[in-house]
Amino acid sequence: TPPVHQPRLLFLDGPTAGVDVERRRELWQEVEDLRAAGTTIVLTTHYIEEAEQLADRIGIIHKGELLLVEGRESLLERHNGRSLEDIFVELIRRADGRHVA
Repeated sequence: TPPVHQPRLLFLDGPTAGVDVERRRELWQEVEDLRAAGTTIVLTTHYIEEAEQLADRIGIIHKGELLLVEGRESLLERHNGRSLEDIFVELIRRADGRHVA
């Protein structure tokens, strides 16, 4: 059994919301270290750049509905290298039945 500080599975719900830049970088490094040690991390965030930097797989939830779960690299490749933010906006607009430009 791994010690508490080396969990096999870790859920983080918006861990960097409201923290300063220095603490956010420290948290990102801690997440990277845990992932490198084999921990599976489920992280929710409103910050797209966190998902782009930290995630192996991206899930997008809108109004309680899971719109997408896909590997980050394949998602970006499938959308011709567009930013994750652009992909997110398109999916949300499409889910709401709004015109997608």
